[in-house]
Amino acid sequence: MSNPKLFGQPNTYQSPTNWVNVNGCTPSSANDNCGIHTNSGVGNYWFFLLSQGGSGINDLNNSYNIAPVGISNASKIVYRMEKFYLTASSGYLDARNTSITASTYLFGANSCETIAVANAWYAVGVGGPYQYTNVDISGPSTVCTSDALFTVNNVPIGCFVTWSCTANITFDHQPGNPKVFTAIGNGTGSVTATINLANCSPVPVTAKAVWVGTHAFTGTVNGPTQLTPGSYATYSVPLAQGATSYNWSIPVGCYNTYCWRIVTGQGTRSIYVQAGAIGSGAIQCTAYGCGGTDSRYIPVTVLNPGDPCPPATLMLSPNPSKDGNFEIDVINPPCDPTLTMSTTATVIVTNSMGTTLYSGKHTGKKINIKGMKLKPGMYNVVYISNNTKLDETMIVE
Repeated sequence: MSNPKLFGQPNTYQSPTNWVNVNGCTPSSANDNCGIHTNSGVGNYWFFLLSQGGSGINDLNNSYNIAPVGISNASKIVYRMEKFYLTASSGYLDARNTSITASTYLFGANSCETIAVANAWYAVGVGGPYQYTNVDISGPSTVCTSDALFTVNNVPIGCFVTWSCTANITFDHQPGNPKVFTAIGNGTGSVTATINLANCSPVPVTAKAVWVGTHAFTGTVNGPTQLTPGSYATYSVPLAQGATSYNWSIPVGCYNTYCWRIVTGQGTRSIYVQAGAIGSGAIQCTAYGCGGTDSRYIPVTVLNPGDPCPPATLMLSPNPSKDGNFEIDVINPPCDPTLTMSTTATVIVTNSMGTTLYSGKHTGKKINIKGMKLKPGMYNVVYISNNTKLDETMIVE
């Protein structure tokens, strides 16, 4: 039981070493009836680790560390699992889940025994390691050269916390909660914690991903470079890793009643503006983070329209969107009556590769698009009605 591989059996579920593949298998004496005895080495090794403890790295390259619960307690768990839960058709995943249920009944949900049951299954490649309920790491999304405080929430009574992190972060390595971390480099990083209890298997907490050090502002400002007085446009920037806030500046001045203004979005990665005075200028976004700033800009020119009536424009809100749900608002000035609330239009949404993700008929100038479940990225939204074609960029975070 302590070394199944020594006898030609696997010690890890579906391991490339010694595991008999049962998919499409026809039972025979030549294949041990599809490995019914050979593959039992996984369960045998699980019981050994549960009762006697052990640490190492399994065939799936997962490291484990299990504190022993003893033969007596391990036997009680297996007895209850087999008597009350398992059936003739149960597999290893069923055994994992029901043995956790049995241990929870006998010893409690967060007991050392239940932790060891789950972690021993993880050691043999069945399921994940034990996780405490509602225990997580809170703290800032960016670690600067000044102190950043992280806390493990809802630590079970009697437990203590140890910490680890990526090489671009440092901290004092004494147990404690909360804990202060400081950046010593730049780039992506993470903060990890482990819950410890005497005579109990350590339980890792899901790592918290962070940006470390000076923020990285890549890419350029996206948006049109030519406008006419009174026209509307969206300008956006890619995510600046590690930035804590954004600030936009736009040209100033008016043309007749049309003045430069930010309609929505100040403080975010995307703004919706109305153009004003004729002439050249720039729209600039400044990202702030870790005590530093970085800016990107795009030159814009407001042309003399000849006719003071500006074209219709497309406004998307919210933009950026958190879940891909958004509202389309077609804005045409009173001097342009071509689009009305009874207008029939086609709305098309494409991704950055030009693939159409949505196409549908709608009526009116205010349209709600829901249920798209878009992944983070940049998308193009097109509104087509008769001879009018409007498009706008949408960001999903």
